Amino acid sequence: MQANRKVGVLLLWLFPLLAQLAADEPSPDTRLNLNTATAEQLETLPHVGPAFAHAIVEMRTRNGGFRCVEELRALPRLPEKHYVSLAPLLKVKDGRNDCASLEAQRRSGQPLRATGSQ
Repeated sequence: MQANRKVGVLLLWLFPLLAQLAADEPSPDTRLNLNTATAEQLETLPHVGPAFAHAIVEMRTRNGGFRCVEELRALPRLPEKHYVSLAPLLKVKDGRNDCASLEAQRRSGQPLRATGSQ
């Protein structure tokens, strides 16, 4: 009987913490789509001002869209710590991730290149 009571108390203590963690995680439905977001929408993200939003849109236009969020790493003005905070807030169409070649580049130590740039 005491074991059940302890489990109940533990669940009462953990539930609010778990609910807060779930609330802090952006849901897939609220992430911005890199292939459709306007510069103004991109500016609502942390660390994204007008010039950087324009650079994202320009890269998207020049390369025919993003295959995955990781392609943002090819932008020279994006520090790694900013990428880490932006990535969970972004997606590409249907959540697909066609960046296996970028992963191979990173593992080989080559600089990352955006889609279509050689």
